[in-house]
Amino acid sequence: MGNKMCLMNDMRPDPDYIHILMVEKLGGTIGESEGKYLDKLIEQDTHVREIWEKLRSRYNPEDLDNQFERYKTGEGWSHIIAGVSQRKPQIRRWTWVAAAMIAGILVGGYYLFTKNGIKPSAPLAAIDSNGNQKTVQLQIVGGKTIDLSANKGQVAIGATILNNTGKALSYSTEDANREAAGENILTVPIGLDYRIQLSDGTEVWLNSATTMRFPFRFAGSTRAITLSGEAFLKVAKDVKRPFIVHLAGNSGTFGGGDQEGTSVQVLGTEFNVNTYDSGSFRVALVDGSVKMKAPRQEVTIKPGQQATYSEQQKSIAINKFDEEEVLSWRDGVLFFRNTTIREICQVFPRWYGVEITTDNKKLDDAMFTGVLNRNEPLKEFLNLLKATHTISGYYFDNVGELHLQ
Repeated sequence: MGNKMCLMNDMRPDPDYIHILMVEKLGGTIGESEGKYLDKLIEQDTHVREIWEKLRSRYNPEDLDNQFERYKTGEGWSHIIAGVSQRKPQIRRWTWVAAAMIAGILVGGYYLFTKNGIKPSAPLAAIDSNGNQKTVQLQIVGGKTIDLSANKGQVAIGATILNNTGKALSYSTEDANREAAGENILTVPIGLDYRIQLSDGTEVWLNSATTMRFPFRFAGSTRAITLSGEAFLKVAKDVKRPFIVHLAGNSGTFGGGDQEGTSVQVLGTEFNVNTYDSGSFRVALVDGSVKMKAPRQEVTIKPGQQATYSEQQKSIAINKFDEEEVLSWRDGVLFFRNTTIREICQVFPRWYGVEITTDNKKLDDAMFTGVLNRNEPLKEFLNLLKATHTISGYYFDNVGELHLQ
């Protein structure tokens, strides 16, 4: 209790501690004095009040009224408590924290509090079907390939000097006249992510199973790259040279059909592009202005909007998007809110390299609310699905394919 009082008297309350109080308040396990302290913070601190209101808005009124009682019963709940009790001495507090993990409150609320998401540990190694480790690869114009996961530090490529940390790449050119023309290919495999700073200062965060074509130096009146997969871009402003992102399908092939004519044009802005889903391309704008061009349509979107182009319907739809859900992948986290098992299963192959079969097809439409952390073993998430009765069980067959029951 001494530590609690120290924190309560601190002029700048610890975000982790305040978040745990919010979780306990939602679960009905908060102490009287702590409850009064949190109520006072919510009343007097605008930031805390906004977080509290947004946290509550994520859940249905029935769960809020009965303090998430449906998550506190059953064998799954007992299993979670047993695991938590081995790691946390304060059983009363962490009992509800465990429930919050199941419901997606704990990590989600912390993301709201920090606005920067979870700071993950080193990513899991990506393993292919033959048991070989897969790495980030950069294919240089002319055919040479560099393993960016292994070759850290400075690497000289003709007139270009690469500076590679293993997680991020920047480069400089000593003599632009000697630099080879053409596009390089950067490939990020299953289970990894990577960041690159382009020659104009533009930063690109690449998600798992993503490929990007780009030149070492932009020439001409535009700056153009091609992306397949998912990436977040923070484009350096240059009013004289628009930045163009050509979108390729999830097959990883560039060009062909309508894909060749789907692109995003910007001057200086922050946005997310996603081509994972077959037959659709999504662009979510955080800041600035983006123009999405498709073969038969062209639209300009505003911050907070997401444009989705459907190849089947040959049209672009515009909707609002939740930054937490769309952008949290950069921190190795995915938030699911009433998401079907069918949609969740689409993530596993590119984050874990695992193919999935649902033995009971009724599971495809089953809904789940929770959090997937790529930096934890897949088994942890599968146990949450089982604990919340979303699935009854799971197993891996003799070829390594995952079956959900």
